Amino acid sequence: MSHTHKILIVDDNQINRQYFSMALKKLGHQVYLAQSGVEAIVLSEQNDFDIILMDIRMPEMNGNEATTKIKQMQRHANTPVIAISAEKCPKSVLTIFDGFLLKPVRPGDLQQTIDGYSQQQTTSVFDKEHALKFSNNDENIMAVLIEMFIKEFPQQITDLEVFINQKSKEKSAAIVHKMRGSAKICGAMAVDKQLEELNKLINSRDAETLKPQLNKLLQQFDHYITEIP
Repeated sequence: MSHTHKILIVDDNQINRQYFSMALKKLGHQVYLAQSGVEAIVLSEQNDFDIILMDIRMPEMNGNEATTKIKQMQRHANTPVIAISAEKCPKSVLTIFDGFLLKPVRPGDLQQTIDGYSQQQTTSVFDKEHALKFSNNDENIMAVLIEMFIKEFPQQITDLEVFINQKSKEKSAAIVHKMRGSAKICGAMAVDKQLEELNKLINSRDAETLKPQLNKLLQQFDHYITEIP
């Protein structure tokens, strides 16, 4: 396994915790366990987790409440939190999460999910060398292109949300294609990665279930702005 991650498992069922712990440790990950939302918050205040698997239905504090509080922490504002549940949940419930796994979770599905987030986390936020290749190695040209990209992005997101709500897959895909071209030219590699993931979902999901992916895209854009010179 190429990437080892620090993963928090939150589940009130001891057997579920043990299963996830054994499966993830076998994949080489470092695992922490919480049996309640309250315990998950305490551990999240003390540790930087790479990924959190969160049971939705728990007594005392449910997964939605715990996730909301965890994402309010600066250290976990961009930590992927994957919802896990024994039954399908309303789309409105899943909007604060970054993904969903239906229990019982097969080891292959678990590994695929973790690997997916591993790839996202190892993608450069700003690849200056890549951007310079499209600017004839001229930093002034690069700066102009980046400024244009940053100015255009908010309106493109607004247009994209309109097309998604209209269920216009063709227009949605077209604007994502255009945005990916700009992102690559400007070295916004993590933004491009999120746009790629969004493009995969456009043909198979409705507007409500695309919100978590749109949120991840906006988070990576914010990261990009803070990293550019």
